[in-house]
Amino acid sequence: MKKSYDVIVVGNGLVGLAMVSALRQAGLRIALLQKHAIVSSPETDWRPISLNYASIKILQTLGVNEVFLQHAVHLNQVLVTQQGHFGGLKFQAEALNVPMLGAVVSFDCLSLELYQQVAVEVDIYTLDRIESIVGDTSTAAISFVSADQNRLLSAPLLIAADGAHSDCRHQLGLSVDQQPCQDVSLIFELQLSAAHRQQAWQRFTALGTLAIVPMQSSMVVRLVWTLSQSFAQQVASWSEVQLQAHFNQVYRGYCPEIVAVRCLRSHPLQMSNASAQCQGRCVLMGNAARTFYPTTAQGFNLAMRDVAALAQLVVQAQFMGQDIGARGVLDAYLAWREPDQKNIMNITARMNTVFGLQLPALSSLRGLGLAAIELLPLIKPRLAKRLLGLAGRVPDLALGLPIVKEAV
Repeated sequence: MKKSYDVIVVGNGLVGLAMVSALRQAGLRIALLQKHAIVSSPETDWRPISLNYASIKILQTLGVNEVFLQHAVHLNQVLVTQQGHFGGLKFQAEALNVPMLGAVVSFDCLSLELYQQVAVEVDIYTLDRIESIVGDTSTAAISFVSADQNRLLSAPLLIAADGAHSDCRHQLGLSVDQQPCQDVSLIFELQLSAAHRQQAWQRFTALGTLAIVPMQSSMVVRLVWTLSQSFAQQVASWSEVQLQAHFNQVYRGYCPEIVAVRCLRSHPLQMSNASAQCQGRCVLMGNAARTFYPTTAQGFNLAMRDVAALAQLVVQAQFMGQDIGARGVLDAYLAWREPDQKNIMNITARMNTVFGLQLPALSSLRGLGLAAIELLPLIKPRLAKRLLGLAGRVPDLALGLPIVKEAV
């Protein structure tokens, strides 16, 4: 028997949950399909995810606050420098008139708070296997198996947020363009001799780009080193003493002395992009649409802006009595979001960065020193907007404005 909804969301990762949270406030009937429930556990660890200012505003406007009060490290300053050149590029929350530049939060705590927020207001189905998806008719329909029962749901709009290996994308017949890279990222946990004071540091060197972000413990940070695969093989043989000496040499004078190093893992760098993000009445979101280097948070921060924009357009269409999954709504979404998506993809492909900064005329500016940007009044504000996630057309949620205000 078929059951009808206004929106079907497939996937209960952060992107899918944020989408449900945004749409539920408009009173839409929503079905959430998930592989597994998210439950609280005493063994929940503090896996970090870096959020920019726009993502924080979106989540706070959706009512997610506890994670930022209890389980977040607020970024007050980001310093970008190049080894061998004078000066640097400094961004400070106070100077930009924002409470924080971004935050490092617990992935698990954020997931749990979002899930608990939406679980009581939507219908949740356990998804064992998708049988088919039809999205090019008057409604989108998904046939799936749940607890050994065949189920059929339909809605004017289906949102696929089921990850990099998306079953929905496969069912829709969409291909994926893989873009391999010759670089790799190594991730380390560092113990400092003094408190990090909620600062982050990015350093360009001849041996790769290194970025440090603060962790919850005041003297612990995480370092992401992006370097060539060939050099990474050499680094793999270095001792802890050699690593510690190298990192101290790179960051001397910029951050507190590093007193201990622990290698966590390595990631080969690769990006992928779906051949299309809209097919009929179905929309791919998050990693189902594109994946970024796993060491950056650019993918999630971009997806949060996508979520906010699509939710805003859907709620506006609903308020005006329009078909929320119509081609016009989805075309408006693509026209709004594709420029930002392409820009972030290009930035990430050219510069592996935790903070999403693209330095214009990069080679010549590095020759002059990053301090030169401080003297260029039109460039630094643009970079600051990129850092905060406020470049281009900004969704209402990222400005702290509820998207259901028209209906009040």
